[in-house]
Amino acid sequence: MGVCIHCALKIEVSFSITVDMMYCEATALLQGCVMASPECCIRYEAMAPGVDTMQLPACEHVYHVECITKWFNVKPTCPVCRENYLEFLPAAYKVLGERMRAVRE
Repeated sequence: MGVCIHCALKIEVSFSITVDMMYCEATALLQGCVMASPECCIRYEAMAPGVDTMQLPACEHVYHVECITKWFNVKPTCPVCRENYLEFLPAAYKVLGERMRAVRE
């Protein structure tokens, strides 16, 4: 008996992938906002070239310097996510603030 040297081997492979997308309007809105041009949520205006802007260090939200300065005169938080920025006060200001609160009490 002889050995077949020229045996052909044919393999067929097929597969399918099903991708399900879960609908979540909030996630879609957030992604759309991230993709949009930056807009100051205090003034509701786009950031124009040459206008002074500030990106907050912890949350990275961007505002017109004038807008966030006015906001911080009222509240120490980010207008969007409410991140507290009191931790960024220099130590001398923290001490002075504590003394002023103690005098009021």
